[in-house]
Amino acid sequence: MSNDSVTVTSRQGWFSRIKDAIVGVLFGFLFVLISLVALFWNEGRAVKTYKGLKEGSKAVVSVDAAKADPGNDGKLIHISGLLNSPETLSDSQFGLSENVLKMKRSVEMYQWKEDSDSKKKKKVGGAEETTTKYTYTKEWSPTLIASKNFQNPNGHMNPASFPYEAKDQAVTNASLGAFKLSEGLIFSLFEYENYSLVGKDSFPNAVGIRKIDDNTLYYGNGTPDAPEIGDTRISFSTIPHGDYSILAKQNGSGLTGYETSYGTNLEFCHKGLKTAAEMFEFQQSQNTIMTWVLRFVGWLFTVLGLSMIFKPLSVVADVVPFVGNLLEKGTGLFALILGSFLSLFVVAIAWIFYRPLFAILLIAIGAGLIFLFNRKGKGKETAEVV
Repeated sequence: MSNDSVTVTSRQGWFSRIKDAIVGVLFGFLFVLISLVALFWNEGRAVKTYKGLKEGSKAVVSVDAAKADPGNDGKLIHISGLLNSPETLSDSQFGLSENVLKMKRSVEMYQWKEDSDSKKKKKVGGAEETTTKYTYTKEWSPTLIASKNFQNPNGHMNPASFPYEAKDQAVTNASLGAFKLSEGLIFSLFEYENYSLVGKDSFPNAVGIRKIDDNTLYYGNGTPDAPEIGDTRISFSTIPHGDYSILAKQNGSGLTGYETSYGTNLEFCHKGLKTAAEMFEFQQSQNTIMTWVLRFVGWLFTVLGLSMIFKPLSVVADVVPFVGNLLEKGTGLFALILGSFLSLFVVAIAWIFYRPLFAILLIAIGAGLIFLFNRKGKGKETAEVV
């Protein structure tokens, strides 16, 4: 992989740094506020989703997909079987046509990419010197990289557009047995398979295209082993007809979202022949993963926001770099501790609001442990006195 680099050194005065730090305080408060609100909301979302899925698991009716029973209208049903469509999806530019549920054209272009690595050095008097090394490498990318924004665009120019664009298609009419899928259910299908180009060697509507293997087309002056900037490779994937399982509300012969009393919308399509219990178990696991991911993001932005709030203190102290560095580490540690405390506190408040019984149980267990440890400590002190 080819690469080169350029190094740029800049200097920011003390007063300019203080001004930026004060502006950062405003953004810091905004970060903290939004993060704490998001943490509270996330706990409510998690509980409502959990309860909604539990409600759905008790209300669901597994039915025969071959017939839409009017008696199940409005009910949450579970069906399994062959999902197919009478439609044919076509990519006329490449002369492809298949009877599948979804077809995707993926495009990557060989481009320059800029990476930066900055090192800051504080100067006596509060100024800060930043040395940034910009490194340029060539890589395949599915998105256009704007080289005009590079620190050093000379010799690192990328094309202004792709010669061929990525494209996604989906059928509008798909059914499983006697039931027609909603647009949402079709959209939720995501497990693509590589599309074979075996037997497809001519692409009259795609100028400059050549096939390099059974799954990939190539456009450009280079080769797969020695690509040039602007070279493009194109591949295709599809979601074929197959066995699927669905949880949704029956509406005549149609399938739509089922809303629980907790506001949870139940409308899922899973690949394979799955029982209703297996599908609900999977959705619960997804809810748990999402909850922890959002908790981490909320905590991270809370700590980041607090760091921005305390930043002016270390900048003021940077008149003497050694003092500023110590204060920066101290405020960073304090932001970490305070951010963790605030995040846990908001989650605890949310639990009291959304899970009062569970929260009371945890509080009781915590109070009991503190009481036992305290009692044990006093007993030990009495034994030492004796």
